[in-house]
Amino acid sequence: MQEGRGGSIDLIRMSHCRSRFVAILAVTVSLAGGCSQKRERERIEASFESYKDAVLSKNGTAVAPLVSEESLRHYDRLREIALTDQSSELDALQWVDQMQVLMFRQLLTAQELGAMSPREVVAFVFDSNMLGKDLERTSTFDQLEIEGDVATARHVARGVPAGGPKREARFRWVKENDKEWSIDLLEAIALIQGHFDDTHRLDFPDMSEEKLAHAIVETFTQQRLQPSHFRPMMAVSADDPPDGTERSLTADGEAFPALGSRPVVELLEAGDPPHRALRWNLRKGTEQRFEITTSTDARSRVGDRFGPTRRSPSMTYEVIVHARNARPDGRTELELSIENVRVDADQPVPTQLAAQLKGMVESLCGVQGTLTTDARGFLDNLVLRPSPHTGDRAKPVLTLLKDSIGRIQPRLPEEAIGQNAKWVIRETIKEAGVTAVRASTYEVAAIDGSRVDLVGTIEQSAQGQAVRPVGAPKRLVEVADSQSRGIIEAKLDLASPFPTLVRSRSALTMRIDKRSADDTTRPSSTLLLDTEITVDGKRESP
Repeated sequence: MQEGRGGSIDLIRMSHCRSRFVAILAVTVSLAGGCSQKRERERIEASFESYKDAVLSKNGTAVAPLVSEESLRHYDRLREIALTDQSSELDALQWVDQMQVLMFRQLLTAQELGAMSPREVVAFVFDSNMLGKDLERTSTFDQLEIEGDVATARHVARGVPAGGPKREARFRWVKENDKEWSIDLLEAIALIQGHFDDTHRLDFPDMSEEKLAHAIVETFTQQRLQPSHFRPMMAVSADDPPDGTERSLTADGEAFPALGSRPVVELLEAGDPPHRALRWNLRKGTEQRFEITTSTDARSRVGDRFGPTRRSPSMTYEVIVHARNARPDGRTELELSIENVRVDADQPVPTQLAAQLKGMVESLCGVQGTLTTDARGFLDNLVLRPSPHTGDRAKPVLTLLKDSIGRIQPRLPEEAIGQNAKWVIRETIKEAGVTAVRASTYEVAAIDGSRVDLVGTIEQSAQGQAVRPVGAPKRLVEVADSQSRGIIEAKLDLASPFPTLVRSRSALTMRIDKRSADDTTRPSSTLLLDTEITVDGKRESP
């Protein structure tokens, strides 16, 4: 009996010991797991910083080794489709991948693309700015979740989640073959596809997905899509005739008015009935507040060598426009003032440059101006008067602002029109000392009372002319030629002086030949500019 009780006691003690052992083991495993999670997080953070630095320095060659094997396989497949697959294979891709294939066919020869490895294709994608524009110096992440060999986190920029509440931007990493964590580009591609879907649904609902995608491609590459771009590259011979080539709207210089003359508006299609003449109808005392935001990416090329892409800080001008009077014929005198200027100095540019630019443009606060507009949107006598605080260095920026204000207003056709109407505006302008012809084509996407939604394209070109830079009287810069293409959308309230919303993006290529007064020449260079302009405003009734 005693032995039995002793045996029972031993079993109880063994049970207690086993429980303590299990508890100690659980704590040990938990601590080990916590250490492991910390190490993996540190590795992911290091991977992210390497990726961010490579992207912001526009070094595609450094980006390529940091992406996942699945990402490399994806781009190798796009390469093969661009080279050999028929249009049916292209049509089966999601729109973002279709656009990338078309860009490959526009920007590369079959020999160049055929010789590329998957990493070289990825490097080209980042060097060409197809991916990576969402990153900035303030980019980081939070809400990191690690499940096995996959990790995800939320993109945070400037202290807030990137992408907005409706489409949150996230990063995804994978750990392949027990190597370091690699970035998954398919997550970025899916996000871009989502933004494309949102843009089509919200901003261009009356434009087909195909038309929107092709407009984006043409804006990005500054080249018109040709029938050959929808055929495999290996099947397109270098001496194929340019069948179906669409003539540029700026090809015939004689169709444009002289510099200083009013733009010419030509109706191309009257659109669907019912038709009516669209006219601005402003009342005395009407006031409108709007913001103009501009941002530019610049890149230079000398021969076959590209320089790094430099992103200038975005600048936002807060403007108030007041209708001083309104005549029966529709002509209205307007007063405007620059209430505030903001510079986004957090973008990936040298801090010193951002600080200099900020100090320069902030002196534009208090600038006053006057202009006259008529019922069809023609602007005349636009004058901006510097304030007592506007420095001399800011005056060139003031001239650019004046040009921007003059460009955001669509001119309306004289004829009565309806939905889907289309017209072209031809004008001759002078920007940065260069005279250029500009053709803007607009199409009515929707009409609802005084509210009109427009979508359109912009072309601009200039032929060789000598320009003498300010402060360099002995040096001439000859602009060999420049070409610009872009897309634009505008929302009009015909009771407001200016559009309530404008979004435009244009890409300009300018070839520059430099020579001195003694005819000493320097190698020609090419400047590539990618510019975005946004106008956001609202009307306040008198």
